[in-house]
Amino acid sequence: MKITLLLLSTLTLICAFTPAPVTMQRTRSLFMAEDTKEAKLVSGEELEVMLTEWDAPLVLDAYATWCGPCLLMAPEFEAAAQELKGRVRFAKLDTDKDEAMASRLNIMGLPTLLFLDKF
Repeated sequence: MKITLLLLSTLTLICAFTPAPVTMQRTRSLFMAEDTKEAKLVSGEELEVMLTEWDAPLVLDAYATWCGPCLLMAPEFEAAAQELKGRVRFAKLDTDKDEAMASRLNIMGLPTLLFLDKF
């Protein structure tokens, strides 16, 4: 009886974690050229300038190139940037290249999304 229940729960776990089919639209955004992306890569200095200019809200993606969840989220972040173009600014900060800015923003885990707007 215990073995049957264990097998049943294993099958349930396998069925519960089957990946969803990926659409062609998502796949294309993985291979876009850097200059066609709306979410631009910024340095700490560029981010400082962006934080002084409040023409639109800012969504900041703090990521690292070695971070698996960051890589999985990148196409969705770019899709949101494409969809909200002109209404919201999107930027990406590589926390490995700009550790000082990541520290100033109190980023403790990756990926981190910051939604910044002027009050």
